[in-house]
Amino acid sequence: AYYLDQWGETSLGYAWDVLNDTNTVVGDAGIAGTQPMSSNGASLLGSFGQDITIPTDKAVVVSGQLKFVGSPGESYTALRYAITYRDSLTLNNPLTDSAMWVGSVGNGYYGYEFTPRSGGTDQPNGSGGVGSVWSVINGNWPSTYSNGGGPVGPVVNQAPRLAVIVAGTYDWAISVQQVNDTTNEVRWSLVKEHATGEQTTYWFSGTVMAPAVTNKLNNIAFWTKDGDHTEFDIIAAKIDIGDPITVPEPPFQAYYVDKWGFFGGKMGGWTFTPGEQFGNATISGDAPNTDWAALRGEFQTYTPTAAKPLKITGKVEFVGGGFDQSSSFRFGVFNTDSAGTYILDTASATLPDSTRWTGTDDHCTGYLFIPQSGNNGTVNWGDGNQATWGAVRDAVWLNPEASKNYALGTQLPDPSTDGAGTYDFSISVTPTTDGKQLVKFNLIKAGDYGLAGEIVDNQGSKKFNSIAFALDAGNSITAMNVTDVKIDTGTITGVNDLNGTAALPISYSLSQNYPNPFNPTTTIRFALPKAGDVNLAVYDILGRKIAELVHGNLTAGYHTVNFNASNLASGVYFYRIQAGDFVSVKKLMLLK
Repeated sequence: AYYLDQWGETSLGYAWDVLNDTNTVVGDAGIAGTQPMSSNGASLLGSFGQDITIPTDKAVVVSGQLKFVGSPGESYTALRYAITYRDSLTLNNPLTDSAMWVGSVGNGYYGYEFTPRSGGTDQPNGSGGVGSVWSVINGNWPSTYSNGGGPVGPVVNQAPRLAVIVAGTYDWAISVQQVNDTTNEVRWSLVKEHATGEQTTYWFSGTVMAPAVTNKLNNIAFWTKDGDHTEFDIIAAKIDIGDPITVPEPPFQAYYVDKWGFFGGKMGGWTFTPGEQFGNATISGDAPNTDWAALRGEFQTYTPTAAKPLKITGKVEFVGGGFDQSSSFRFGVFNTDSAGTYILDTASATLPDSTRWTGTDDHCTGYLFIPQSGNNGTVNWGDGNQATWGAVRDAVWLNPEASKNYALGTQLPDPSTDGAGTYDFSISVTPTTDGKQLVKFNLIKAGDYGLAGEIVDNQGSKKFNSIAFALDAGNSITAMNVTDVKIDTGTITGVNDLNGTAALPISYSLSQNYPNPFNPTTTIRFALPKAGDVNLAVYDILGRKIAELVHGNLTAGYHTVNFNASNLASGVYFYRIQAGDFVSVKKLMLLK
């Protein structure tokens, strides 16, 4: 391993002077100017001094630090850098302020270019599309239009979301390893330095399988422009052959969803109104919607981990009435690459040009929740089962009956008095150690409506980028407002720990079991306005007790019990609850 000692500008950016002289520490380099540069930019290229063949058992590893004196700010691709091979490079005027590589005009570079994003600017784009890492094939190393190649691998956003490249020092590293004759594995990391125990404020890192556009490398180059910075330094740039770099985990900061619009062409005669702050949006009309009206919020693609589950919270308000029609309100969290372009209508927001996503609402994978109201029951799913929520796999997000979809939970609300007003919702997805994931959700309107569920899914979605809400026609609702929709990490209150935390019931009640008839399991719900001893038992038609489901002291709240009758014969049975002076009996039917 050794530090790079040959540095100079290239003809692709020379707005500033080179700082290197005979006193410069080997491995360091810099460029500076008396004022911020124009869009022409300034560049620094460090030669390895030899051609290094990309190995198969190890990797070419280049690392160091870079420092901005002043900030590039929220500027489009204010920093670009590349690791490439270029023959016939000659350094003129080394160790002077005019040091420059010749033989580097125009095309001739082969390798990989990195284009980190700063703030909310557009993702770097070029003749090959949009990307974060680009192949360079006999092209210009800092260009996304004349690099001769195109984007490789997925787009990588910086973290935390919308982080800006500001003044300070950043650790960077790149490794390139040959996988086979056609593919190289490229890893990279760019992370702002931070104090021990603090979270980094800028991260841009990843791994891609890239086309093997070269089998050797001989330089690392940097290009910068715009902003208010007046100096750019490279520190301790080192070349080595070793294990591929370890890509660091991205930092995370909670944020509110800021991109909302109609989804899948489903407007229902309504228009879109943006919220006054991030996390908020409205779809509404002068009358109830005439067909499906669907609203999608997009967030940065997130892959939950056991340490950092996905957690989404917020509120949804119905104006003019509730979702009385069966299965007329649906919401969920998904991943999709088919939503299309986000079109923001800044004019009158009139149909059909209201703010929307131009693509389709199919090819969604994630979780769909279909809250019911009153006595409305479960719905059919693609696997032939009935449920109120389940998994959607590569389908239209609000259609539970798509062939690959499967049921997960049959939870029904208790209490179930829906209506106009504001409901709190939350969703969390937590991967487990065995490759499964725990999914929780709830929808609560204090005192009127309570719904919660949780289950371990064996095969669900591994990443997410969307939350969506939809209303079917048939209700008296004239507006749906979503507010404070926040993307965070952590877990939420689920069905097992909701009891006693939602608004307490005002009276005792015993709900009809569901499903009924059933085979062989059914769910029984009851409400306790205060804590006390509870006995819940099942009897046959002759009055003989055949199962005791609850016997003991329970807290106030809404409770759910599952009854498994797999060892019983078909027929009519009764279940009876006694809690203090409250006694209630209901009939259930087992059909095998």
